[in-house]
Amino acid sequence: MTSHMWFATLTVAVLCFGLTQRKKPKLHAKIMTLGILMDLGLVLKLQIQRDAVGAAISHSYGLLQYLHFSTSGLASLLYFPVLYLGYKNLKALGTPHPELRLRHVKVAGIAITLRLLGFLFMFSMIGNLKGGT
Repeated sequence: MTSHMWFATLTVAVLCFGLTQRKKPKLHAKIMTLGILMDLGLVLKLQIQRDAVGAAISHSYGLLQYLHFSTSGLASLLYFPVLYLGYKNLKALGTPHPELRLRHVKVAGIAITLRLLGFLFMFSMIGNLKGGT
C-alpha cells in the first residue's frame, strides 16, 4: 500500500468514528469535518502531484479503477452540500427542523456510501500506480 492509501484508510476510520457520534451533534460535526477536510486534502494533493483527473481520462484503466475514480469524485463533490447542511443543522440545535435534518442525512448518506465504495475500489489501484508513494 502507498502512503496515500494509508492516509485514506485513516481518513475513512475518522469518518466512521464520526458516524458513531451522531447522538452528540457538536462532536459529530467536529469529527466529520476533520474527516471530510482530510479527504478533500488528499484529493487536492493527488490532483496537484499526479494530475489525477487527467491521468484517469488519458490512461486506460479497468472497470474497478474507474469505479474508484467516479465514486470518490462524486463523494468529494457531495461533501460541500453535506458540510453546508450540517452547519445549518448545528446552528439550529434545539430548534426542530426535521426537513433540514432529513436533507442532511440523505445527502450525507449518499456521500459516505460513495466514499466507502471508493475506498474499497481504491485497492484495485495497487499495481496500477506509476511512481506512487
